[in-house]
Amino acid sequence: MDQLTWAPDNRAVLALSDGRIDVFDAATGRRTAQLNTHHPAPCLLTFVPQGLLHTERDPNTRATWLTLRTWPTLRAQWRTPMPCPLSTSADRDGRTLAALLNTQGTVRVQLFDLHRRTPGRTLTRPDSSAVPVKVAVRPDGAEVAAGYSDGWIMVWNSRTGRETWRTRPYAGLSRALTWNPEGTALASSGFGRCRWWRSECTVVSWAGPGGVQQQVLWSSWFQGASSVQWPSVTTLLLTTTRQAWLVRAPTHPD
Repeated sequence: MDQLTWAPDNRAVLALSDGRIDVFDAATGRRTAQLNTHHPAPCLLTFVPQGLLHTERDPNTRATWLTLRTWPTLRAQWRTPMPCPLSTSADRDGRTLAALLNTQGTVRVQLFDLHRRTPGRTLTRPDSSAVPVKVAVRPDGAEVAAGYSDGWIMVWNSRTGRETWRTRPYAGLSRALTWNPEGTALASSGFGRCRWWRSECTVVSWAGPGGVQQQVLWSSWFQGASSVQWPSVTTLLLTTTRQAWLVRAPTHPD
């Protein structure tokens, strides 16, 4: 199984596996629907206010499409060409989607306007050849952040494409990235240099009047959090391959 996603009403669970989306009743575990995406890779599967957003492959042309379906009927509303993304994130209104797309060996941060169904800006970091590995759209859509393979986190204005701030909490891969519900701070997980050279850490970063600040919330040897989520403004949920736990986050970064 490649990915699990809860429906907005928490009454159903969607499972993506081997190019197939199965819908299960959360109370009974009974499968209620199934979609064949014809795509073996674990691509996009997420909910936005308009419905279920996912990628699928045309079995005849082999082209990959970004598709929006109504929920819970799963009727296709529209689709537009888009390669299978490596990472995606959308704002709370379902207007701005950021995706990491691999084109001929080059990974780029590509924005999409989901209301107009058209590609937007490409966000770049011209001063480095490092590869973006995670992307996160601020809840209000005003900024987009990306975590890179060299430990840097970049933040851009989504409308102008200009860099607004950057920080380097890690020496190596920055592999988990998410905004807090207020859009005032970024939580990330990465490898190296955050406390000692071989440590894996979870760090909260924010830009304030005095510049970019950061706070290490958790660290360990060779056991970094593969997923970081904000259940609330003051709480972070960290997940590894073996466990999950809650840590307290800064309440009002300044």
